[in-house]
Amino acid sequence: MKKIFFKKINDKNLIFPGLLIVFGLVSRLAFLDYPAIVVFDETHFGGFVNSYFIQKSYFDIHPPLGKLIIYLFTYLGGYGDFVKHFGDFKFAHADDYGATPYLIFRYGPALAGSLIPLIFYYLLRQIKLRPSLAFLGGCLLLLENSFVVQARFILLDSFLVLFGLLGLLVFLNARNNNYSWKKLFLAGIFLSASVSTKWTGLCYLAIVFLILFFDYGTKVLKVRFKLKKMSSIALKTAPMLVGRYLLLIFSFLLFYISIFFLHFSLMPDDHYDTVNTPGKEPEFKNQFLPDQWVKLKYVYYLNKQMFISNSRIRADHPYSSRSYTWPIMQKPVLYFSEHNDQGRRNITFQGNPIVWLAGILGILGAIVFFPKIKQSFSLKGSFLLGYVCSFLPFILIKRPLFLYSYMNALTISIILFMLVCAHWLNKLKSKKLFYTVYLAVLVPLIASFFIYASFTYGSEMSHKNYRIKTFFLNWTKKWVAK
Repeated sequence: MKKIFFKKINDKNLIFPGLLIVFGLVSRLAFLDYPAIVVFDETHFGGFVNSYFIQKSYFDIHPPLGKLIIYLFTYLGGYGDFVKHFGDFKFAHADDYGATPYLIFRYGPALAGSLIPLIFYYLLRQIKLRPSLAFLGGCLLLLENSFVVQARFILLDSFLVLFGLLGLLVFLNARNNNYSWKKLFLAGIFLSASVSTKWTGLCYLAIVFLILFFDYGTKVLKVRFKLKKMSSIALKTAPMLVGRYLLLIFSFLLFYISIFFLHFSLMPDDHYDTVNTPGKEPEFKNQFLPDQWVKLKYVYYLNKQMFISNSRIRADHPYSSRSYTWPIMQKPVLYFSEHNDQGRRNITFQGNPIVWLAGILGILGAIVFFPKIKQSFSLKGSFLLGYVCSFLPFILIKRPLFLYSYMNALTISIILFMLVCAHWLNKLKSKKLFYTVYLAVLVPLIASFFIYASFTYGSEMSHKNYRIKTFFLNWTKKWVAK
């Protein structure tokens, strides 16, 4: 495993990765049983996973991988036996789980979320950041409250981000090893896994394609003003570039289609005849099921219906928000709330203000100091454009959107922040000054996480404490309204 991911990383000290994985697990698994009711979109994704056990067809606007991983955890955890003896749980919104073994539904997202800071650390090491800075980057995602919230429930976004980062990590490792074909193939698998969870994972594939293209362009443009030599290099290296693209696309599509085939195999036979989507239904009869070509056609049909259904969603939602407000966390999403005269408990998709500020500074800093950042144009340019790819398309979408759709963009903005940090901190000749500035970021980051932990874990707050903690958010709402 170490050979595949970390061949060119010579970390002798495993303290940083160890801290990230230990605190990643603690922060995501702590109080996982609370609340013991169906929270927010658990009603959808929990219900979809349940459908595999009762052999009932379902339709979702997202690809099936995330649900399949949760299904694996629930299958191994014995939910099938529970269904046989007591019947299935219906996952109605805010229903009490009672005796249902609901924790096995939540373990998959929690473990995926626990791994994100560690993978982020190794990704930063692949782009030549020193261990202490890579650790700081890992801490930014470790202590990002919204990432913790999203990992604690039956939701898909932890898989989305984890697989996207794994795809980038393996690709960068392949790039650092003369574009190893085996690692490129594996990178395509992980990138596909991200998209097989939610289509928004395409932003990670876009970054990889951009790096490949810019690497090619850089090699050609090395011989400036020598057109014949440039043409010669372009022609010689073009087949290699095309080969790399084709290998990534092949492994990407192979995995993506295979996931749908696996999904079909767990559905009842009449799944090919009936699908709960608006519009026309497919006319594929049971006698053609063994025909893999028919299955392939059905993959196409189902993805087409997913796209159409996605674009037709128009219902309003009290916690939906426009994408241009996301970088300042203007409208958090309330997942759970209960209150009385003494106080209240809230669980909210609400970020750590220090992390989101770092994201904004990362974008602005990458633009302003672009020529000075030491990483190659291919890397810094691709990550900057990757942020654009992960964020701007949402501006064109008219259906209700939610703040958690910014998770990919926030992750990329933190990569840019760390590149800017590395540029400035590496200029400091004094170790004392370096660690003074380092702690000036890390200490407020930790403090802010604990200040907003009440919204992450649902611990009780007095009404006064609640008003104090929401002051920043209320201020941003007023500022945006003006």
